[in-house]
Amino acid sequence: MPIMEEIDRPGSNTAGFDTGKYRFISEVVGHTCGRENGEKALELLIQITENIRQEMADKDAALQEAKKHEVAYQDNIDALRRQNSELSDRLMVERAEKNVYYSEATALEKEVEALTRELDMVKHSARYDLTGAYKKDCMMSPENRDTLEGDPIDLWEEAYDACYESETPLSVAMLDIDHFKKANDEKGHDFGDYVLNETVKLIMDRLDPDQALIRYGGEEFTLILPGMDQGTAYSFVDGLRDEISCHSYDYPGVPGDPEKPPSQGNITISCGLYTVKGEDIIREAAIARADKALYHAKENGRNRTEAWRPAE
Repeated sequence: MPIMEEIDRPGSNTAGFDTGKYRFISEVVGHTCGRENGEKALELLIQITENIRQEMADKDAALQEAKKHEVAYQDNIDALRRQNSELSDRLMVERAEKNVYYSEATALEKEVEALTRELDMVKHSARYDLTGAYKKDCMMSPENRDTLEGDPIDLWEEAYDACYESETPLSVAMLDIDHFKKANDEKGHDFGDYVLNETVKLIMDRLDPDQALIRYGGEEFTLILPGMDQGTAYSFVDGLRDEISCHSYDYPGVPGDPEKPPSQGNITISCGLYTVKGEDIIREAAIARADKALYHAKENGRNRTEAWRPAE
């Protein structure tokens, strides 16, 4: 079939093309190069056109496929965003719950600390009877009794107020004679009285007028040391401890009582120290901390001085 008839045939590959242009090109090529060459040129032109159309169709199909993938990718992105939003919401809820738990735990911890402090104060108030009805022990000799039986509340308040106003430290030390009960039980109360009085004399000889020694009963004493920081107070108290441990206790015995003969030996003490540095603290809490340090001194072997540490 001649090429021009193919061009005009309905349903051919060239349907929809501008056939006038094709005829013109064919006539020009045929006139110049002969009809056969014109037919070939037109056939080649049609083939090129078909290739271009196929390429455009392929690109359009690829574009459509790409759009499908883009839609799928977008759907995935939207799904991931929703998941991320859900996770963020869940995380916020969990954080809020943790904050609630943390707040409750913190409040509970503070309540436990407050109850512990209250228990310590009750324990030490009962133990040392700081209301003024503390034990006035007749075992102390007359020359020591006035000093040792001053009102501990007044002594503390006076020292604390002075140090607080002047912004100077106030140190409190608890002293305990090591193994006193055993010695007192084995050698008698007369021996115990001698040890107490001798120990008090050694301590009182080292004290300044603004310092105070208070006996709370038994073999325990409290030192109030105004103006002394922890380092200075530690050196002072440990110096007392060392002096007492080196002192020779020459017990004269009880004349005419063979069960209470004279004896000679050494006595040691354990010491706990706490220093108030400007904070608002009640006397029971300060003494409780000094007593805690004293407990550690005894736990660590006795005949030593320990300062209170915050971790305690």
